[in-house]
Formats: sequence, C-alpha cells, structure tokens
Amino acid sequence: MKTIRIIFLFMLCFEGAYAQYSANDFPEEEVLDYESIVRELSPTTRARVQDYGGDPLSQVRFHMGVGFTNSILALTGVPEGVPDRETLKGVQAKFGIDLLSPFWRAEGGVVTYETHRDKEGNKFALKEFDLSLISLTPTSKLWGYKIGGGLSARYLEFTQKGMERIDYTTPSANIQLGVLTYFSNKMTLSTDLLYRKALTKESIDQSALDFSIRIDGHF
Repeated sequence: MKTIRIIFLFMLCFEGAYAQYSANDFPEEEVLDYESIVRELSPTTRARVQDYGGDPLSQVRFHMGVGFTNSILALTGVPEGVPDRETLKGVQAKFGIDLLSPFWRAEGGVVTYETHRDKEGNKFALKEFDLSLISLTPTSKLWGYKIGGGLSARYLEFTQKGMERIDYTTPSANIQLGVLTYFSNKMTLSTDLLYRKALTKESIDQSALDFSIRIDGHF
C-alpha cells in the first residue's frame, strides 16, 4: 500500500508540473465567435457576409423597370436601294428576380420600337423579347456596375418601297454592360450598352448595338 501511495503522489506532482509548463508555453487560444470574425472583415466583405446570412429566400427581391432604347441595326443581304444601317427608337419594360443573392439576377423584358420609315420610303417595325443573367457589383452607396448576357427573339417587319412586307424572326445572343445609380434601396437608374448577334443567317437583322436608360423599382 505504501508503494502505491508513493506512485500516486508522484503522478499527481508530475501532472501538475506538466499542466503548469503547458500553460506557460502554450497560452490559451482566443476563440472568435461569428460576430468577432465579421468585425475583422473589410466593410465590403462584411456587407456580403451579412447579405448572405440567414434564410436565402428572405433575400430574394423582385425588380420592375421601364425606359427608352436606341438600337442601331446592321443589316446584311438587303435589296439594292436599302441602307445597311438603320436606327430605331423604342420603349422597354423589364422584370427581374434575385437568384438567391442580391448580386445575381435573372431578367426578362420586351422592347417595342416605333415604326420607322427611312428617306427612301422603306419601312421597319421591330419587337423584341429577351432573357438575361446579370451580375451586379456595387462600388459605393451611389454607384455600381453590372455585366450580363442572354438570349433574345427579334421580330422584324421589313417593307421595301413598292414591295410586299417580309417578316423575319431572329434568335440572337447578347452581352451587356451597364452602370447603376442608386437613388435609394428601392429605386435605381440603369444605363446600359448591349450588343446583339444573330444566331441564324436567314435574317437581314444580323447584329445590333443598343443603348438604353431605365428606371427600376425593387420590392
């Protein structure tokens, strides 16, 4: 029994010395909770963490906007006497929804252009439907930019002077770049430059460069 007691006391002393040595050489680690980590982040990163926190569905917002568009059409294979470029003016309506993030959005829209007659008497009427995927990047409380791309369907009615009307249906791909001005959390001004390229050779409407300005509401 005496030997067992001596061994037991020796073990207690050894463990106490080892614990003291560990405390001196390896100080207690600082445990950072979520709030501490967020405070260490930059303002931009912190905003992104807060936006993604919680239920993703609670971040989903809807967007609606109306605006004006100018489109410069590059026409190919047109009959003699028809210019190879025409500029059309129109109005647009857009509807969008967040894709589980305030920085990604799906947008659909329709653009109706005024019937245009050129100086040679040729007539152009154009309607357009499009669907796009947009990435948004705020750079400050007032400004931001966006890039995106998608597909569109364009319906062009072309009537050459003294001839019957010809209808063209043109599927197109588009890429776009825009600047955002934030008036408030619920309203922005969007200024966009968009390039379209036809996916078929069967239409005279082969490409277009669009410039648009639009007011968007966010709900």
